[in-house]
Amino acid sequence: MQNFAAQSWDIAQLLLGGYLERIGENGAVAPIGGESTRTDESGHIAYALAVYHSITDRPSAHIVELVAGCIASQFHFNGQDVGGCAHAALALLTMGLNLSRNDAWSRFQRETQKIIESWLKKPIQVPPHREAFRIVHAIVGHGLGFQPSDNSDKLIEQWLNGARTGSTGGFVDSSSHGIGGRYDGAALEQYVLVREALQRHASIHVRTRRLPTIRTYMQRYLKLIPDLVRDDGTSWAFGSLQGCTGTIYTISFIVRALDDDWIDDDKRALYAGILRNLVQHLFMHYLDQGNASLCIRDGERDAEAEETTAVVNFDAIRQFLFWSQLAKGSKISLESGEKEPLGTFAKYIPFDRGIKAEHGLLIYRDALLGLSLQLPLIGGNGEGNSNCGAFPHCPGIFDTPVNKCLPVLVPELTFGDRVTVPSFYGKNVSTCLGPRREFQFRYEQPELITVDEALTSNIASCKVLWSLVEGKVTAEFTYIPKRSIRLDSFRFAFAIAMPHSRLTFPIIPFLGENGLRPQILRDDFQGEWQHLHDVTEDPTYRTNSGKIACLYVYARLLALQLRQGTPYCFSISFEPEVVRG
Repeated sequence: MQNFAAQSWDIAQLLLGGYLERIGENGAVAPIGGESTRTDESGHIAYALAVYHSITDRPSAHIVELVAGCIASQFHFNGQDVGGCAHAALALLTMGLNLSRNDAWSRFQRETQKIIESWLKKPIQVPPHREAFRIVHAIVGHGLGFQPSDNSDKLIEQWLNGARTGSTGGFVDSSSHGIGGRYDGAALEQYVLVREALQRHASIHVRTRRLPTIRTYMQRYLKLIPDLVRDDGTSWAFGSLQGCTGTIYTISFIVRALDDDWIDDDKRALYAGILRNLVQHLFMHYLDQGNASLCIRDGERDAEAEETTAVVNFDAIRQFLFWSQLAKGSKISLESGEKEPLGTFAKYIPFDRGIKAEHGLLIYRDALLGLSLQLPLIGGNGEGNSNCGAFPHCPGIFDTPVNKCLPVLVPELTFGDRVTVPSFYGKNVSTCLGPRREFQFRYEQPELITVDEALTSNIASCKVLWSLVEGKVTAEFTYIPKRSIRLDSFRFAFAIAMPHSRLTFPIIPFLGENGLRPQILRDDFQGEWQHLHDVTEDPTYRTNSGKIACLYVYARLLALQLRQGTPYCFSISFEPEVVRG
C-alpha cells in the first residue's frame, strides 16, 4: 500500500469532489436510492468541510460559504437535532476560536448568530449514550466565549462514570430503550468525537489532564480489537457499528491510539497490521471509485436504517483528513505492520454482571478453518432487528439481514402475542472445555424475553448451550414450561448470502457449495423444514456486504400444548464449508 497519509488525503479529495456540487441551499445532499435526508445531515457536512478548510493549503471562499450555509441551515431548520447541532458547532469552532476573525461567523445574519448563541448558552439534554454531544456543547460554548466557565471537565467525568458504574468491565452501554446492556462499538464513535473536540479545547491543560483518564476506559476496547478484527479486515459483526461506519471508526480509534502513544512499542507493529487490514477492507469493500463515493446501500447491500450515504461519506471525508494529518505527524506506517498469526482460541469478555441480567461477548476463532465468530449476549436497544441476536455473527458464513427481525440461528417461540427469542440477556453465564475438548458457552434465562425486549412472566425458562470445536458449531436450547401453556408456533432460520458482485476482494471468506451442512440433533417441538425461500430479489433481505440468496426455515406452524415442568429441547449442528476467493 502507498503512504497512508497521502492515500487518505487522495481519497478525501476524491469523495469531496464527488459531493461538493451536490450540496443544496438547505445544506443537505439530495437523497439517493430511496433514502431520506437526515435531520443532522447539514451539521455533518459543515464539520467535514470546515476540517478540510482548516488543513488545506488552498483556502476556498466557496468552501467557507458552504460551511456557513450548512451551519445556518442546521440551526435554523433542524435546531432540535442535538447531534446535528453538535457537529455544526464543532464546524464553527474549527473555523476559528476568535469570533471576530471567524470566517463563517461573519457571514451569518444577526438572527442566525442569536440562534447559535442561544443554543450554546443553554443546557442541552441527551440520552446517556449520547453524552459526547454535551461534552462538545460545553467545549464549543466555552471556546467561543458563550459560556464563562468550562464545564467540559465535569461532563467528561460523568461520561466515564457511566462506564465505571454501568459495567463491571468498564465498557459503555449504548442503549436507550429495551432491557439495556447494549455494549457494542458505538462507544468508539463517541470517543472519536470527544477526542476531536478536545483537540480544539481552549485549554491545553484540560486535554492533558483528561486524556489519561479516558485512556483507562478506552483501552478496554483497544485490547478487544486484535481478537475482534478478522484477517480480511471485518471488525464489528454485531450491534450498531457494523459495516462501513464500523470500519471507519475502528480505524480512527486505532490511529488516535497510535498518535496518543496508548500502544506500547512492542505492540505497535501488531496494531499497524490490524490497521492495514481495516484500511484495505474499507478501500476494497466499500469504495466505489467510479462514482466517487463510499457505497453503503445499493441493489446488493444495505445499511442501518438511520444511516444515509451522504452522512457516511462526509463523516468519512472528515476522518480521512484527520488520518492524513495524524499519519504525517506521528509517522504511522502500514507497511511495517504485521498482524501476529492467531491459533484456534475462544474468549469470553464479560461486559456486565448485574443482578437482573448478565451481558458479554464470546469470540471464537478456528485457525485451521478460518472461521471467526462473534456471539454477543447484549441488549438490542428495542430496535426489533437481529443485529444483537445471541447467535454466532460471521459475515459471509453466518449472515443476517440488516434492519429485519428473524430467528437467525435461535428458536423463535410464539405464545399468543408474545414472540420470544433466547437473546438480549442471560444468567449464570459460564464457559468451559467439554469432554471432547470443545469450547462450551452456557447461559440461562429464568424468564423468556420478547423480540422487543420485554421480559415475560410465568411462561417458561430457557437454558442455552453453544459448543464449538474444529469447525463444528452446535447449539442446544432447552425450554421448561412453568405452567401448561399453548405454543402457537416454533421457528428457526438461517440465511445464505452472496458476496457483492463488484466491491469485494479475494481474502473475504464465504460459503462453499456444501453450505452450512445443518443437522437436526434433537427436536421435541416436532418441526419440519419449510419450502426454500428465494429472497434474491427482495430488497429487505440485504446484509452489509451483499444480498441474501435464500432463507432456510425449520418450523412447526401448528399449535402445541406444552406440559408444565417437561423439558423441550431443540438442538442443531453446523459444519460450514469455508472458502476464499
